Order: sequence, then structure tokens, then C-alpha cells
Amino acid sequence: MLTPGAKTITWGAPGLLGMPWAEYLLWWFNATLWPLQFHRVAAATSFFGFLLAFLAMLHFRDRTDPPSKNTGTG
Repeated sequence: MLTPGAKTITWGAPGLLGMPWAEYLLWWFNATLWPLQFHRVAAATSFFGFLLAFLAMLHFRDRTDPPSKNTGTG
């Protein structure tokens, strides 16, 4: 993988920066960070679109009046 990392993650280290500055820069400027972030945004957006389409399908199926059920094929 192209993602670099530190040997250990010091979650409980005191201070603002718990790791050396060079390791933070390696994490920020690695080759996979930005494509992965854009992929996550696209996945979250498409999942939200899927949920909206699913709710629209449920709303359509719940309709009982004939004009709403007319799909033009009958």
C-alpha cells in the first residue's frame, strides 16, 4: 500500500501534537489520502441518493388513487 504511517499511534500523548511533525506531514501528503476522501464523499452521496429513491418507491407503492397508479402501460 502507498499509505505511510507511524510505528505507533500515541493517542494519549500530552500536548497538541502527539507525534513528530514529519509523520503528520507523511500522513497528510500521502498518495492515497485525497483519492480515498473523494471516494468516501461520492459513496456517501450515492448512498443518500439510494435512500431517497427507496423512500420515493415506498411513497409510490403507498398511493391508492388510480391516477397515481397509472403507468401508461395499460
